[in-house]
Amino acid sequence: IYLRDLAVDCTRARDGRTLRVCISDNDLDTAGEYPAIEGARVRLRGPGGRVLGECTTATSGVAAFSTSATVRDQDLLLEAEHPEFNPRKLRVSGESIRADLRKLLYG
Repeated sequence: IYLRDLAVDCTRARDGRTLRVCISDNDLDTAGEYPAIEGARVRLRGPGGRVLGECTTATSGVAAFSTSATVRDQDLLLEAEHPEFNPRKLRVSGESIRADLRKLLYG
């Protein structure tokens, strides 16, 4: 089974109080565009892994959250999933969250 990848674009307001997340297909469609993904479940986690909010994208592929201005982008984790795509975990700063394979294999 081949699942496609999600493209996730995070934009935080300058004052740090809101976060806009755009979810789209990472593959081009026949028109040469990256279509927005409706129905993606998006979860925002804060320090300590606490869930700060959850929502589902509309036809525009957009999800929005209110955030605390005192929390840094590096401390906010975003999870996006859709049944037809590979799930994504990344920091709001854009850094992908992946296991350190070198550490897992060699200690």
